[in-house]
Amino acid sequence: MLAYLKGKIVYLGFNSVIIENGQGLGYEIFLLPKQAVRLKAGAIAEFYLYENIREDAYDLYGFLTMEELAFFKKLINVSGVGPKSAQLILGLGKIAEIESAIDSGNVDFLTRVSGIGTKTAERIILELKGKLIFSNKPKEESDIEAIDALMKLGYTKVQAGEAVGGVSEAKTTEEKIKMALKNLG
Repeated sequence: MLAYLKGKIVYLGFNSVIIENGQGLGYEIFLLPKQAVRLKAGAIAEFYLYENIREDAYDLYGFLTMEELAFFKKLINVSGVGPKSAQLILGLGKIAEIESAIDSGNVDFLTRVSGIGTKTAERIILELKGKLIFSNKPKEESDIEAIDALMKLGYTKVQAGEAVGGVSEAKTTEEKIKMALKNLG
């Protein structure tokens, strides 16, 4: 399974790139259009990957951060949301904005994506509301400090946010860090 790829961009399209891995192999990776415009042909790029293997296709979807990949995986686990739709949803804005729309039940925000109707948008909200990082958004300064400390220990922002968001009974930053580390196991 491919999970990460770094190489030279030999072709840059509107929503995809071809990366040459240094051994004469090129991999086409589908990207968000907002990501593709920031890249340049000939530059070295790295992507976290999601493989979508079907009977008639073998597609790679690329993300610049693990947070984008994690959010993408949550979206495609919703019935009726495939990789292309999930990628278009990610193109609506920053992850925090999308999560906020889901958490607030904003159907209109999600239906801006071609192929996402009212029923699918409602299903996304039903299945993901309250389960995203934004819903565990730091509400206190000690939450932010605890997340920063966990990130310095090597955890991603997503992992740290989920762990700290799951700690409610701790009062001090130190207590939150200790309890979050237990949650991270």
